[in-house]
Amino acid sequence: MKKVKLVSRLHIGEKEFRKDFPNENINNFPLYDHANKGYYRYNAGMISDEEYDELQKCAPKWEKVPKKKNISGWYIFAIILIVLGCFGGVFVGVESGNMLIAICVVLGVLVFFSQIILLSKIEYNTREAE
Repeated sequence: MKKVKLVSRLHIGEKEFRKDFPNENINNFPLYDHANKGYYRYNAGMISDEEYDELQKCAPKWEKVPKKKNISGWYIFAIILIVLGCFGGVFVGVESGNMLIAICVVLGVLVFFSQIILLSKIEYNTREAE
């Protein structure tokens, strides 16, 4: 199976198209040819073990990129408080009868918590993956 993966990643060898049998696994044929409208893989049977070892030395390393952790709780906290602050600002403006107060409260909430969101995004994008 490793030989087939290496040959498929390097796109060398002959194309082996998938037969249209319903019980054949499509994962064994990961590539799609738009011209022939069919799934295929490269045949690795023609490559000897010595050639495979040589290909492994020359081929680039396909390492899995480690996944980053989820975004911090500050981001979610800021989003929730922005929504609550906007509703609160509108409520205060309606209760006081002055829409200028409502606009000022909403803008203040948006400016303050958008800074927390920005800092959370910066922290997430500069975080090292584990």
